[in-house]
Amino acid sequence: MIKRHNGLSWLFVIIGLILAPFLFDLGGYSYIGYIGSILIIIGLSLYANAKGRHPAWGLFGLLSVFGAIIGWIVIWLLKDYSTTTLEKKEDEKKI
Repeated sequence: MIKRHNGLSWLFVIIGLILAPFLFDLGGYSYIGYIGSILIIIGLSLYANAKGRHPAWGLFGLLSVFGAIIGWIVIWLLKDYSTTTLEKKEDEKKI
């Protein structure tokens, strides 16, 4: 797992989860909610990238808060194909 992308993904998703519920603020649409949804998509894309997966997995964020939770769980359950993980496994085999 790429640690830098993992840390950034947490930051983006948590801020997005705070802002996304304001999407339907007072019966109208709020730009703050849109920004929150975009941050969730960016965060999930970074998390997928940290695991060596395609950033399109971040599209779970289009489902807003529920999509972020479901997407995070699905990506978490996927096997890690990042180059850092593969290099560690190869180094362990050499020893």
